[in-house]
Amino acid sequence: MPTFFDKKRINPTTFLRTHTHISIYLQYTLMRHMYKLRPHLSVQLYAISTPRNWWVMLIIILLQGISIKSYATPGTDYEALRALYLNTNGDNWINNIGWPDATTFTANPTIPPGTDMSTWFGVMVNGSGCVTDLNMDGNNLVGTLPADLGNVANLRVIDLPNNMLTGNIPAAYGNLSALEYLVLNNNQLSGAIPTSLGNLSNLLYLVLEFNQLTGNIPAELGDLANLQTLDLDFNQLSGAIPPDLGDLSNLIVLSIDFNLLSGNLPANLGNLSNVQVMSFNFNQLTGSIPASFANLSSILILNISLNQMSGCYDPALSFLCTQLLPTSSTNFSISDGNNFDAPWESFCNLGTGACPCLTITCPLGMIAFTDLGACDAIISIPPLTTSGCAAASITNDFTNTADASGVYPLGNTAVTYTVTDIDGGVATCSLNITVLDNEDPLLICPADITVSTDVGFCDAFVTIPPAIAADCDLFTVVNDYTNVADASATYPLGTTTVIYTVSDASGNMTTCSFTVTVEDTEDPLISCPADITIGTGPGATNTVVTWTTPLIRDNCMVNTVTSTSNSGDTFPVGVSTVAYTVTDDSGNTATCDFLITVVNSNCENINGAIDQYTGSLMSGNVFINNNLSNWFVSHGTPDFDGNKFGYIWSSNSVGEGVYTSYNFDMGKTYEITFDVSMNSGALPGGILYVRATNNLSPVNGSFSFPIPSTAGSELVYTQNWSPTGWNTITVNYTPMTNKTQLWFYPFLVAAASTGPEQAIIQLDNLCINEVNTCPATLTVNNVPILDGLYQAGQTVNSAGQVPANGAVLFKAGQQILLDNGFSADEQADFSAEIEGCPNVGGN
Repeated sequence: MPTFFDKKRINPTTFLRTHTHISIYLQYTLMRHMYKLRPHLSVQLYAISTPRNWWVMLIIILLQGISIKSYATPGTDYEALRALYLNTNGDNWINNIGWPDATTFTANPTIPPGTDMSTWFGVMVNGSGCVTDLNMDGNNLVGTLPADLGNVANLRVIDLPNNMLTGNIPAAYGNLSALEYLVLNNNQLSGAIPTSLGNLSNLLYLVLEFNQLTGNIPAELGDLANLQTLDLDFNQLSGAIPPDLGDLSNLIVLSIDFNLLSGNLPANLGNLSNVQVMSFNFNQLTGSIPASFANLSSILILNISLNQMSGCYDPALSFLCTQLLPTSSTNFSISDGNNFDAPWESFCNLGTGACPCLTITCPLGMIAFTDLGACDAIISIPPLTTSGCAAASITNDFTNTADASGVYPLGNTAVTYTVTDIDGGVATCSLNITVLDNEDPLLICPADITVSTDVGFCDAFVTIPPAIAADCDLFTVVNDYTNVADASATYPLGTTTVIYTVSDASGNMTTCSFTVTVEDTEDPLISCPADITIGTGPGATNTVVTWTTPLIRDNCMVNTVTSTSNSGDTFPVGVSTVAYTVTDDSGNTATCDFLITVVNSNCENINGAIDQYTGSLMSGNVFINNNLSNWFVSHGTPDFDGNKFGYIWSSNSVGEGVYTSYNFDMGKTYEITFDVSMNSGALPGGILYVRATNNLSPVNGSFSFPIPSTAGSELVYTQNWSPTGWNTITVNYTPMTNKTQLWFYPFLVAAASTGPEQAIIQLDNLCINEVNTCPATLTVNNVPILDGLYQAGQTVNSAGQVPANGAVLFKAGQQILLDNGFSADEQADFSAEIEGCPNVGGN
């Protein structure tokens, strides 16, 4: 906290140059604090606080060590202190030694027997046990002052500075007729000063500085006949200074700095013949110094700086020049911050024969706005006016010339004119030029941004370029998406509008916006099941096929899934493609497909385990030989491998074989597939034959059966064989006539010279499937050709084979050759019309 000298803007070194100054300073400061040690001695101390014996006062203060106690405890005083404790959170005081706690006080609203209040910290009592002193400087009192203290009849000292007291000063304190010290500075008290305080006829010190008091200074304070110090600094007191304060004949210190006082200094204050310090610094006082102030015979400090006072000094005031030293550093306390015609030093130095009444009038202060696009303003200021003495020179501290017109920066600029008259007198005045910024800041948003979602996510982290902003004042830029200047962040799918706002220190604001569009350009993922191959049921041409739903994933949201077929649909024989298409909410698509191959299931293993064809696949199975074991003895044991059947051929004329019953229709094409292994033993090799026959039966009871006649059978497959292991054979067979059997048998290349003569074949996985054919009617010159099947390269003799009516079946893609029995025109007109198949032409 500032010292007295800091607050009064006094140089302590200069002030303490003389014995008289030291005495006054000690008298003021020590008398303000001596009651904290032994307030009952304050009158004695003041009596000896003269320039001659001030040091005696210090010795007395240091030697005091007697504590006055009384064990009589009046209930009224107890209740008042109880209210103070409870009102100000006594449990949290810095020092509450001896005081009951809040719980005890709450339980005891009246004084308990044996209570000794003299043992309570900060409390002093007289011989009757009545409270006389209450000293709680800086003890963390938080709360309000209780009105009950106004009931403590013997109370002489209320010393509660440097706490956190709030609320009003109770009017009941005006009842304390014995009160000498009311010290409540450095708190947070508010409201008006009670007029009842004017009843405190014994009051010596009223110190209320550094609070938040408002309203006028009560005129009733002028009734405090014994008051020596009135300190109301640093509040919010307003209105005029009451002339009644001039009645305080014993007043030594009057200090009302840093308030909102207005009006003139009352002439009655000139009656304060004992006042040594009078300070009204930093208010709104006007007028000049009353001539009556020449009667302030004891004045050492007059501080009226930083007000709005002006005019001439009355010549009678020159009497004060010997007390208010014009050559000391305290001169500013009179003229600084006011508009007197001359500084106090000039008045004192020039004397009454000079020209102290130079009057100057500054131009009115101005408020302007910055020029468009600029951070300052060009302002023309009228010249000031002078009267009284002629001005020798006029300057201002902004342009250093008489003309203050110029370019003024943003903010407030104080311009002070200094005018020197022809006799050397100096007068000053000031005005304020305020330049405001009412131009909105510049703000340029980034351009609209469009990005794709991050891979695998339905949003995207977007780095946003900074907005461009400029202004005269300090400014801040924020956006409504991240609430900071940088809008870089993760943005959701879709379009987000981001608004930037720039605001400057003058309250101007500009906004702009842009959009961040996050698009989903990532295709969904779809994984179809593997290709499916499935057979029909016996005699069926289609079958129901089921499969697992494809695996689908999207970074955002799948909208639709379509397919060309659904699991559980019926599929015909052949190859079908199933295609899936997945589309997400943004229209991105992905497809996959798989093949479904449906085959006629006229196919089973040689061992007869598969029953997909009507009738026994291996009708007759192996050559029936009742003496097979004897045959093994003479020929050797064939190699049977697991489920595979072995068959033996033992000579060039007779042997064994196997067949399967199957109805082959003339003109249709069949795909025959089988696995085969052949071993000719000691012989160099053999030949495998596969033939289609009609109703050929094996011979029972012998080792041989007739080889299918080449005249009555059709060769399906033959192959020279040498030991090569297992092979898969696929052959297409189109019967020329209907057939009922399919035979497999080996044939030896040559008989062995020694050892058994045999060839061993093994068969597995025999499948017979009908291949789709496209029927058609072959016509030449609109005359159908005879029924029949014609293979590639065959010749059709038109002369012998073109009946009046008829049809011909042939496999799609075959070529029909016409011989010369057709004319050139007939050959040119030849056409093949095939329903359900590509057109086939011939020549």
